[in-house]
Amino acid sequence: MTQPRFTTGERRGVKAGRKIRNGETIETAPVITIPAEERDLVLRTGLVPYLEDWPTRPGELALPLGFAAMYREHEAPNTSVRKRPETMTVEIVAAADIEEGEEITLPGRRPVSQGAPVPPQSGR
Repeated sequence: MTQPRFTTGERRGVKAGRKIRNGETIETAPVITIPAEERDLVLRTGLVPYLEDWPTRPGELALPLGFAAMYREHEAPNTSVRKRPETMTVEIVAAADIEEGEEITLPGRRPVSQGAPVPPQSGR
């Protein structure tokens, strides 16, 4: 059995298994939140490439589960990301038609900072 692994510094990437239409929700993924008081500890681990600043409390982080942690970033992404703190999820939504076999890509995210988070970018 092949075991999933985290990679160092980069997400693994996911290709579409079928055609996905513009505006279609690709995934609604739960997140694990990491309290602000544990931020410094977690930022010293290999989880950093997978973490997102989370909009509920200053300094709080989230680790998306499912494929949401694996999509790579691209300068011309074919998705948008919607953080949903009220449901503890992130939604990955197609921003263009995605053909079967095409890589699903996210908008570029800024690295999680060591200190207080920078305010979220619009559309994220």
